[in-house]
Amino acid sequence: MANRFKLLAAVGGLIALTIPMRVHAIMAGDENALPADSPANRLDPLGAASQFNAIGSLSISASGFSYIGSATAISPNWILTAGHNLDLNDVGSPTPGLSISFNLPGFGTYAATSFYTCPGFTGFGNPSIQNDLGLIYLANPLPAGVLYPSLQGNLSTGTEFLMAGFGRSGYGNYGYTTSATLTDRRIGCNVVNSFQTDQGGGGFNAIFLYDFSSPDTTGQPGGSLGNNLESIIGPGDSGGPALVADGNGYDIAGVNTFVEGYGGHFGDIGGGIVLAPYLDWINTTMAVPEPAVSSLAILGLAILLRGCLRHALYAQSEHFGSKPCSGKMTIRNKIPLALVPNSSQSWLTKSIKRVLKGFLWDTFITTLSKPSGTPRWSN
Repeated sequence: MANRFKLLAAVGGLIALTIPMRVHAIMAGDENALPADSPANRLDPLGAASQFNAIGSLSISASGFSYIGSATAISPNWILTAGHNLDLNDVGSPTPGLSISFNLPGFGTYAATSFYTCPGFTGFGNPSIQNDLGLIYLANPLPAGVLYPSLQGNLSTGTEFLMAGFGRSGYGNYGYTTSATLTDRRIGCNVVNSFQTDQGGGGFNAIFLYDFSSPDTTGQPGGSLGNNLESIIGPGDSGGPALVADGNGYDIAGVNTFVEGYGGHFGDIGGGIVLAPYLDWINTTMAVPEPAVSSLAILGLAILLRGCLRHALYAQSEHFGSKPCSGKMTIRNKIPLALVPNSSQSWLTKSIKRVLKGFLWDTFITTLSKPSGTPRWSN
């Protein structure tokens, strides 16, 4: 049934609001399985004392709308995120008139002054989701004590990685059950299943893919890492890192950017950008001494569904706005459309196209009509 097939954008992520901003992130396992798990169990409550203290949330505003995404500080003045968190209009470049602040739990909030999208990024799903990286410059540097991760992480098939973000959370057997905030950082794990190669003919792995396996597959080849470990990103997580252990801590190996499936349920598929091929661009951009203040800002994943039913693979963003589609929807999730060129679109992309319409109506209308007192719906 079309209304049961729901696709979401992750990474996860950004959340748009015209009301006070609230966002959660990273899915928990089965509520009834063991080891016991819950969205609360996935929280990283240590703030500045956390080994993940460089991972923060993005507060994005434009034209009366506000959004939330995720990002990682990679130096005192530079923040790494998803390109679609900076591109509201799906044109591949930062959108004029946007403003953004980087919120780092335990440290404070820092205003961004310049924004950059990766060369080759043409907008989320316009026509692909590759090259979806963005950099944010802070004129005022972050304070001492931030543990900046290395950018030297590598991904291969079977690599276990850790994801972190500020998007929605819930249980794998229910889907999303929480709303959102700028302060709740969550942690989860998964394993790389496969890659998609560069659509420009570079021959390198550009997109990594993984699935959200149920706990009854634990111990099986390709199965779950365990009920309290396996996870997937949710709306608001886009731009957060995919981290790999290096023996002394964690290195960034990728950036989480999208999810496809039933809305945070077991069996959903997630993915993001492999970072290694883009290190030259990152290093070159960061070498600019002092970027001029730019009005071209952010707004990631919220892209506002240009045309309501325009995309099939939403960027991991969620927004609560006052600009409904056809007067019926005020809550939306955003994800990119094509994973590969039109001539070789995968089954994943094609299936997303087929179910987008049902997903939009079901996901957003259901969320809007859900009573505030419904069990398991909480901050």
